Amino acid sequence: ALTVLEAAELSKMLEEKSPAFVTVKFILKMEGGGDMMRMMGGDQEVEMTGTMVDPAGVVLVNSTEMGGFMSRFMRAGGPKATPTDIKVLIGDDTVGIDGKIIARDSELDLTWVRVDKAPDKPYAFIDLSNNAKPKIGETIYTVSRMGKFFDRAPVVNESKVTGMTRKPRELYFGGGSLMGGSNGLPSFNAEGKIVGIASLILPDEDEMGSMGGGMFGGMREMMAGAILPAEVVVQATARAKEAAPGEAEGK
Repeated sequence: ALTVLEAAELSKMLEEKSPAFVTVKFILKMEGGGDMMRMMGGDQEVEMTGTMVDPAGVVLVNSTEMGGFMSRFMRAGGPKATPTDIKVLIGDDTVGIDGKIIARDSELDLTWVRVDKAPDKPYAFIDLSNNAKPKIGETIYTVSRMGKFFDRAPVVNESKVTGMTRKPRELYFGGGSLMGGSNGLPSFNAEGKIVGIASLILPDEDEMGSMGGGMFGGMREMMAGAILPAEVVVQATARAKEAAPGEAEGK
């Protein structure tokens, strides 16, 4: 039988997992684009929830919100968005520690940020290797933090695995609370094992244009709560650390 957590168990999950969830704050610097950029309001201050995936200070975040969508779909010479002044807020910290991007994977819609200051003691983190494959119909749980207005309070939401696919890659689908603001965040099963990372998996520009409804029709189809299997994220994170080995270890 599939397991669903009771209130006390949900509270325990939130207490155990939430210290590893941090706030990543940055300025999204807009360049080029002329009138289009002015209509969008120019540079933007952005906050998002990230997941500490290494006790030395490596944070996994959604790439789309860090300017990845624009860099992927805008043609060369067009407008671009670059994250600057990156700060990582851990625990009750409201100032933040400087951070920088060490790797991106636009296909998986993931970005890895490392804090510049090595910790005095290891950071609380989510062990990506402690994972499991979910079943269709299984209840899964996503932890995140609210925005500044709500004191960045940790919250846990639940949804269900509603389907799976092997094309264009192996993915799980989850409805409900996974649709929208959970991109870049892990989902857990009732045992607290990570099943995967919610991600915006998109075809390239030409493929999207050929889908029903054109580009925006394709976007609606892709924003269906896709979850990358945890083992895929484990491998991608290993590659990210190899790309900047000294940095990923906090050196």
